[in-house]
Amino acid sequence: MSALERAVDLFEQAPSIVFLGFGASNVIAFDAAQKVAVFGRPLSAPTDPHQAYMTVATLPPGAVVVAISNTGRTREVVQLAELAHERGLPVVAITGYDESELLQHVDVPIVVRTFENTDRYTPSASRIAGLAVIDALAAAVAVRRGGEHAEEFRAMKEGLREFREGGMKD
Repeated sequence: MSALERAVDLFEQAPSIVFLGFGASNVIAFDAAQKVAVFGRPLSAPTDPHQAYMTVATLPPGAVVVAISNTGRTREVVQLAELAHERGLPVVAITGYDESELLQHVDVPIVVRTFENTDRYTPSASRIAGLAVIDALAAAVAVRRGGEHAEEFRAMKEGLREFREGGMKD
């Protein structure tokens, strides 16, 4: 719980947030991007490692990088976390192993063990665990942001409903 709270503290202060995950972890990063309105910050989830490098290399001070890798060994995610850390950017990790290379380059480790063997196949448990972490972070951010944000979010959801049903009202 303390790691989630520290991550939310960082999100509150961040001018932007970047979620990095490749392969199966990209699904988790994309879910975070879907929740951009809840976080209330510019948020991205680049799918191409080169684009992700350019994004991390040009982030403004205080931007937060969230590195997602169940194994903690995905080379590109580890390298990007290291780059962000070297640039003085806060790095949050969502991983399944508490002794992974990724954790050497992070400020806030969120470890969610699912006890699955990803060396032979890619089961869903780690993705579901990562998605649950994103939901918990989004809910905590929304609660912490309070009333004014809740009203902005409600208005956005109402506008989205109208948009889906055939267009925006004048």
